[in-house]
Amino acid sequence: MALFIFVAVLLVALTTLHLVLFRPAIRRLRALKEEGRAFRERWRGLDRARRREISRTLRRGQPVTDPQEAELALEAIRNGERVVRALRPMQLVYAPALVGLLVFAFVEHSRFLVVTGVAVVGFVVLTSLLQWERRRKLRAAAAATRARGAGR
Repeated sequence: MALFIFVAVLLVALTTLHLVLFRPAIRRLRALKEEGRAFRERWRGLDRARRREISRTLRRGQPVTDPQEAELALEAIRNGERVVRALRPMQLVYAPALVGLLVFAFVEHSRFLVVTGVAVVGFVVLTSLLQWERRRKLRAAAAATRARGAGR
């Protein structure tokens, strides 16, 4: 019985927090979309194969050498960082809830919740590490591209 009450309270709390944070996050994302209109037009003006090559170069952490494309690549990196910042409050809501669920699962000796919680924590840790690695490479690519003279 305590399990159901805890899960119900947790769901109500998460839903409330989600609704409180969701609207501002959507507003921030819409504002970013409006701000990025000119960028998207320039990006889509490039050949599809060239866009793909620029994206691969950035993902590898290497500099973009063409000055015009370098400006576009740096702007793409900045746009991605802005989206991550806009969504960060949503991520921060679920971390304490997950920890609370795991603590409750261990206290109640609920094997299902423990296994589910550990699987979700593993997934979150893995995706966080992948995001961190991607951010590191993008920052390295941006620094290398700026060092070649772009973005000044």
